[in-house]
Amino acid sequence: MKKSCVLAGLPVVLLALTAQAGVAGSNRIGINGSYSAGGEVSEPQGGFGAQGEFAINKNFGIELAVDQFSDKSTDAGIEIKQDLTSIGLSAVFRGQFNQRFGGYLLIGFDYNMPSADVTLDPGYYGRGWHATANLDDAFGAHIGAGLNVKLADQVELFLEYRYTGLELTGDITVSNGTYSYTDQVSGTSDFGLFKLGINVLF
Repeated sequence: MKKSCVLAGLPVVLLALTAQAGVAGSNRIGINGSYSAGGEVSEPQGGFGAQGEFAINKNFGIELAVDQFSDKSTDAGIEIKQDLTSIGLSAVFRGQFNQRFGGYLLIGFDYNMPSADVTLDPGYYGRGWHATANLDDAFGAHIGAGLNVKLADQVELFLEYRYTGLELTGDITVSNGTYSYTDQVSGTSDFGLFKLGINVLF
């Protein structure tokens, strides 16, 4: 429910932030599709997101972005599917190669909301055993780079790779209806995202 509310309200927040001021023609708002790769990602899955950038000047801006993606891993009869929503705030440094092509670097922090589903293989653990995972929200830090191509006066296509450093904690409970055991878990959950999207400039 929390993730759904975040994603539903994001376009309104982004539009409100970028419409306040900034350099005309350099503010941005848009959407993207993503593919998770790098870090602790085991079986890459697709994702999606949206972003808005407030331009301080033509070479520097502040971006607010929300991305959601999934990752799956399987080991020793345990399958874990994780969904993660990441809200990032970045400083963006831009430069133009020519009138059509440009590039940028970004660095910032993010707030991450993970959830996980755990499935136990009956062939390994017998029937009747179930597992649940509760992961805590956590802050992370990211760095990235991208290229943008102008399609029209106020429309651009962009390709970006963003790498996020993240440590997650939580607990996993295993039970069979009669017995139950809960253990604390923690570990590195770094991830990278390739993002392909479109921005409208105003």
